[in-house]
Parts: sequence; structure tokens; C-alpha cells
Amino acid sequence: VDRLIKTLNAIVRWIEQLPFSSMDTIWVYQWEVVGFYVMILLLVCYLHFKRVKYLHALLVCMLIVGCYHTVMRNNDQVHKSLVFYNVRNCPAVHCITSTGESWLTYADSISDMKRLRRAVSAHWMRLHLSEPYSVVSNYRDKYFFYQNNLLYFYGKWICIVNDNHWHNKEPVQPLKIDYFYLCKGYCGHLESLIRLFSTKKVIIDSSLSEYHKRSIIDECKRLEIDFVSLAENGAFCVRI
Repeated sequence: VDRLIKTLNAIVRWIEQLPFSSMDTIWVYQWEVVGFYVMILLLVCYLHFKRVKYLHALLVCMLIVGCYHTVMRNNDQVHKSLVFYNVRNCPAVHCITSTGESWLTYADSISDMKRLRRAVSAHWMRLHLSEPYSVVSNYRDKYFFYQNNLLYFYGKWICIVNDNHWHNKEPVQPLKIDYFYLCKGYCGHLESLIRLFSTKKVIIDSSLSEYHKRSIIDECKRLEIDFVSLAENGAFCVRI
């Protein structure tokens, strides 16, 4: 028995080395799997009974599955967007172009990057996204700019607040930004930031403590500022 198991393991390892023996970039929708089983059943019936009606049904099923896949792929087409993921202890902003190129900006260098990638890898595969560029410090590209926790992407400004860097700062006039992204590490109040920045929406990351999240939500309601709590609403996507 042991010799048989070793032989089988050796064969499996050999097969793994063959070209195209493994494909990790193929995404199949749930109803497509059902369609595949129906097609296999119809094929078996046709081969066994030799009746043309099974062949016709097989061709119709193939057409339906093909149309379904085309429609679903069109719905999953990549758009220019900003994505704030709901992955605890890994605050990050994902900037995605319509070509599938993207930048994953972490709020700090100690984020649990492996956990984030495990959590969203299936989503990236479904959208056929290429491996995102990891950004943990100041970075500049053709469509992307990140410096001192200020992020710019296709006309959108995001301020990532993960410390008290802006505490007691006095601006000449408030800087207009589109999104505040409040993460673990910031211990202040929202009102002190509003004096520095004029914003449309506040994104509250799940890495904040429950007490601090509730405090910020109460401030947003009192100041009449639109907000999104990732812990309550899940990932937040903004199409540009």
C-alpha cells in the first residue's frame, strides 16, 4: 500500500510539472457549473441511446451557457474605481483602471497584507485584474499619486488618516478632498479634521475600535456629513 501511495504521489508531482497542467485564472460562475453537468448528462444520453433529440438539447444547452457567460462577463467588466475593503487590521485603498491595472495603497507598512489578498483574490480573479502594485510609501505614476497620506486618482482626492499628524494644524483655507478614510491609529475627533479639510464623505474602517467607530458616526450625524461604515456595510466601491 505504501509503495502504491508513493507511486501515485510521484505521478501527481510529474503531472503538475506538465505545461498547462494547472490554470488558476479561469473563473466559472455557479450556474455555468450546473450547465456543464447538464451537458455531460446529455452527452452521455446521446452516446448511449443514439437519439438526435439529446444532441439537439446538448447544442441548445451549450448556446445557453455561452450566452450566460457572455452576459455575466459584460456585467463584471472592469471600470475605473476606488475600492475600500472590509478586512480587519488591513486598511487599504484599491485604485483600479479600466484596463485592469491597479494600485493597492496600504494605510501603513504593518498591515496584514496576506490576509487582505486571501480575502479578495477570488474577486480579483473574477474581474481578471492583474497583480496590483503595493504602495506603502510616497509614490507617483501616470494616473496615481500618493504622498503624506494624500492619495490622488483620476480626479479624486482621498485623505488616509491613521495617526494624529493633522492634529493642531491651522490651514489658510480648508483643502477640498473627496473622501476621508479613517483607520486604526487615529485617536482624535472628526471635528478637528473638518477645520483642515472640506470633504464629501467619511469612510470608517473596521480596524477602529467599536467605541471610536460609534463616536465618529455620531459626529458625522451631528455635522450632517455623509459616511460609510465598512464594518456595517462591507466593502465600498466608487466608480469614477
